[in-house]
Amino acid sequence: MFCRICAIVITGLTTTGMPVLLTAAQAVHTRVIPYGFGASIEKQLRPDDDVVVVSRPREGVVFSPTPSPEELIRYEVGLSDLVVVLNLTNVSPLLVDDGNWINTRLIGTLTTVLFDERRPVAAGRSLEVQTMGGELRIGKTLVRAWEPPHVEIGHQYLLFAAVNADTLVLQAIYQPLRIDGDLLIATESVSNELANRDLLDHYSLRRLTVEVRSVAKQSKTPSR
Repeated sequence: MFCRICAIVITGLTTTGMPVLLTAAQAVHTRVIPYGFGASIEKQLRPDDDVVVVSRPREGVVFSPTPSPEELIRYEVGLSDLVVVLNLTNVSPLLVDDGNWINTRLIGTLTTVLFDERRPVAAGRSLEVQTMGGELRIGKTLVRAWEPPHVEIGHQYLLFAAVNADTLVLQAIYQPLRIDGDLLIATESVSNELANRDLLDHYSLRRLTVEVRSVAKQSKTPSR
C-alpha cells in the first residue's frame, strides 16, 4: 500500500505574471502486518518500510440493549481492581507481548482513589497504567498498533484499571476519561457501537463518584 503526499511549489513567475507551479511528490511506503504472525514486529520490518500498521481485531462487549451510564459504571467497576484519578506526568510507548504489540504507558500521580478493593493504593503516590495500542518508531519506521491514547501531560484522567493476569501489569480496561471541571470527556471517538458515542462522555464526575462508592460500599470494603 502506497500513500502519496503532494505539494505545489511556486518557483517563479512567467512573462505574463502567472506563477510557475512545480509538483513535488514524496512516496510514503505504508504496509499492514497481522498481529501474532509468529515473528516480532521488528523482525517483520523491511528496509523500504516508512509506516507499518499492525492489524488486530478489537475485542469488547457489545451490549443489547444499551445500558444506562449508571449500569455501565457498575459493570466496569465489577471488572476493575482500581478506579482512580491520575494527574498525568509521562506518556511513552512500549513493545509488549514478545515484541508483537505496542502498549502506551500512562504515568502520573494519584489525586483521588475511588475504588481499590483488590489493590490498595493511596492518593499522592505514583502509578503506572498501560493502555492497549500506541505508536513507536523502530529505526526509521513508524509502527502503529491501533491508535495511541489521546491524552496530554498535565491533565487529569479517570481510569478504570485491572491487573492483567498473564503479565501482572496494571492495565486500563476502559478508555481514559479526561476530567474537565465536573465533566468526563471521552478520549476516543466511539466506545459503544450501539449508542454511537461513549456513554460516559460528558457524564458528571460527581455522579460517577457516587456510583463507584456505592459499589465499594456494597462489596463491604471501604475505599480509601
